[in-house]
Amino acid sequence: MSNSKSRTSLISRDEALIAGVQAHFKGATLTLAGQTLTANQVVSALQDVIDAANAVPPAKAAWQAALSALKTQVASSQELVVCLRQMVMAQFRTQPGVLADFGLAAPKKRAKLTTQQAALKAARSKATRQARGTLGPVERQSVKGNVASIQIVSQTASSATNGSSVITTQKS
Repeated sequence: MSNSKSRTSLISRDEALIAGVQAHFKGATLTLAGQTLTANQVVSALQDVIDAANAVPPAKAAWQAALSALKTQVASSQELVVCLRQMVMAQFRTQPGVLADFGLAAPKKRAKLTTQQAALKAARSKATRQARGTLGPVERQSVKGNVASIQIVSQTASSATNGSSVITTQKS
């Protein structure tokens, strides 16, 4: 029973069964599932289920507290672990046996590109730059915007009543 609703219904069901057995089968011997049991044995078995169901919430709370403590501990030791791994890798990079003692694997060496692969890589890179229109820093300095096409028109309004003039600009 995973949630509290079904656990609650299980407990109430078994409590009702206990009350019924105690009321109607007191001192009787019952044959259930091929076994001969006394009423007290049936009540005891049902009570064991109730006790086990009642033990779940505190156990769950303890598990959640332990999990929270674990997360806090892992977070607080994360920097230490990273630094230790880096130090071990720096010191024993060329000794795979020693790295294995720490549970680390030697870093894989990067494969050398063949001449054809390097030429293909360079060609793809150049084609991508052309397609995206990306420029290097020197080429970007030579690119200037065209401001000759912007016209600024000034107008003076002489019809102002207080004698002040209003200047408006229009961009076309």
